[in-house]
Amino acid sequence: MRHPRTMPLPLHGQAVLVTGGARRIGASIVRHLAAAGAQVLIHCHTSTAEAEELAEEVVGIVVQGDLTEESGRQQIVSAVQSNGKGLFCLVHSASVFIANPSTDEEVRQMQINSKAPQSLTHSLIEELRAVGGSIISITDASTDRPWADYTAYSASKQSLRDWTLALAQELAPDVRANCIAPGAILPASDESHLVDSIAARIPLGRWGEPDDIAAAVVFLSQARYITSQVLTVDGGWSAAGHHP
Repeated sequence: MRHPRTMPLPLHGQAVLVTGGARRIGASIVRHLAAAGAQVLIHCHTSTAEAEELAEEVVGIVVQGDLTEESGRQQIVSAVQSNGKGLFCLVHSASVFIANPSTDEEVRQMQINSKAPQSLTHSLIEELRAVGGSIISITDASTDRPWADYTAYSASKQSLRDWTLALAQELAPDVRANCIAPGAILPASDESHLVDSIAARIPLGRWGEPDDIAAAVVFLSQARYITSQVLTVDGGWSAAGHHP
């Protein structure tokens, strides 16, 4: 009896780094990349226990560090370099979402959502170039229609988006860079009363799931002729012109 030929996993043996990979959407991204064969470096700051549990599940590597501190970013860079495989994909998933932030909160939000990804990327350019890698920034569908009370958040994600698209031009043809813009995926703790009304305004009739974003990440990580693009994953919400 002849056995069917086993197809190799599309990301077999490729090193991928996911910032903020221990929880929520980040954790789903980690699982999908690992299922595609990648060796995933799971970055976390304070969610160490969750990161270690996830790393055991997917046979990944935990990298702990504060993205807003140079010392924290250097720990991440050192882990990638010591892995010796280059860096096939860098996923900027770490994010904070604060309504009406204080001045200090606004500064930190911009640091985590935009400034830190820029600094970390510049420190890993050679590892990305070595394997013809790519960068995927998780932005937000709100950048085209900023939300009331979340102006600072929307500004930070718009900054990340603009930087990513410009960087794609600078790094081509060696490294690709794209964005994924999620819509209504996971409600914040203070949004439970809005879940049904928001779903009613989404053309596909429901909130998305973290797996929807993760599947888009896996796709873009392999899409070798796509760069400087924004893939909006929101069930048609933004195209319908609705605000949250």
